[in-house]
Amino acid sequence: MTLKFKRNLPLALLLIGILLFMSLAMGSQHITSYNLTAASIQAWAMNLTQSDLASAAAGFMGQ
Repeated sequence: MTLKFKRNLPLALLLIGILLFMSLAMGSQHITSYNLTAASIQAWAMNLTQSDLASAAAGFMGQ
C-alpha cells in the first residue's frame, strides 16, 4: 500500500459507510416532490400579500 492510499483509506471507508447506511436505513423512504407552476406561485404571492396586509392592519389598529 502506498502512503497516499493509507492516508485516504479512513476517509474512503467513512464515505462508503455513510452511503451504505443511507441506502439501507433510508432507502424505503417516500419521496415527495412539489411542482411549481405559474398558478401556484401566484397563489403563494397572493397569500403573502394578504398576510402582510392583515398584519399591517392589526398593527395599525393597535392589536
